[in-house]
Amino acid sequence: MTKQTERRPQTLAQSITERLNQLGMSRRELSRRTQLSRQTIHNIEREGNTNLKPSTFSALDAALHWAPGTALSYALGKGTDKANTEERVLEYVGRIALRMSHMTTEELELCLIMMEENELGQRNNSSDEFKSRMKGLVAAWQKQLDQLREQNHKHAS
Repeated sequence: MTKQTERRPQTLAQSITERLNQLGMSRRELSRRTQLSRQTIHNIEREGNTNLKPSTFSALDAALHWAPGTALSYALGKGTDKANTEERVLEYVGRIALRMSHMTTEELELCLIMMEENELGQRNNSSDEFKSRMKGLVAAWQKQLDQLREQNHKHAS
């Protein structure tokens, strides 16, 4: 007889630890950004304390770049629902695309180099796929930029 395991939502403590690692953020920096004492952060992360003020949940959401209500959702043992996660990903992609559309080729290349150097130790297929897509975007934008420069040069002549 096989034992069926049910996947349980992450706790707030687990989610904070994971997010700090993703962002490369120290607990000291989290304390500074949230204006919570390091002892409070320790109590949340190490002892699983979730009896927090609403302002504390909001501060954690802001500091960890989570959607509003995410910290509370983890504290209640609900995790985040897939639709909310997909919506946030689409929002982030839109914000990234907007910022990138105003960047020079050199700035795009620098961002790509920085991302490659700052992988936070996560070397897996998805990051390789992401880098490949980013390189493709940079190449496409370089081509468009070259075409625009050529057109501007012809009009200036």
